Amino acid sequence: MTFFVLPGLVESALAGWREATERDHEIGNHSLTHPCSGNFAWTRDNPLERLTLKEYKSELSEANRRLRYLLGISPRVFAYPCGHTSVGRGHETRSVVPLVSEMFDASRTFNDLVANSPRFFDPFQIACVNSDEKTFAELLPHLEAARADRAWLVLGGHEIGHDSGVGRRETTQVETIEAVVGWCQTNRIWIDTVGNVARVGVAHQHTLIEKQTREQGAPVEVARSKSREAQST
Repeated sequence: MTFFVLPGLVESALAGWREATERDHEIGNHSLTHPCSGNFAWTRDNPLERLTLKEYKSELSEANRRLRYLLGISPRVFAYPCGHTSVGRGHETRSVVPLVSEMFDASRTFNDLVANSPRFFDPFQIACVNSDEKTFAELLPHLEAARADRAWLVLGGHEIGHDSGVGRRETTQVETIEAVVGWCQTNRIWIDTVGNVARVGVAHQHTLIEKQTREQGAPVEVARSKSREAQST
């Protein structure tokens, strides 16, 4: 499982997050202050529409720094707050995806409707279906469609709990997670972290490149992390 976290919330429950790290859960960056569109009332003091690329980068860099201090890890994956992938507005809108690709190995969006096709897989815009307040029966069509298309389905939510109840919106139920895992095990479906899925996705696209180059001489472009390339040279 991958947990995308805010440093402030990690600090408030530090023992639990250190235990999660020790149990080899993947810890990802979810920004420092969770800036989203000002269309959400709760983020109007820090909306994406007012941020520059430089300020967005500072958000991620400071979050990485604090997570290294708190947990001793350097996050290699990122989740766009609210799934939003741009800053500014109108003709001044700028995509943050290229910036994120320089800092991480993979990143996911949110509230998407479909799984990730291996052929068109983008490790820096990994589609993620919202699992909050969903029953297993509601998620089953997504699971079956992904299996039929041989696609990678990423499910994502906010809190994890046993009862959505009053005041527990944006919660993925433990029972739903257990049912999804059981279905995957019964159907021999691979389950892994976002980072590992991205690595397999990129490797699969390299295989497609080699095959297509041999057959047609027309390679497929693969999205790569500049930070990872720098580390491997």
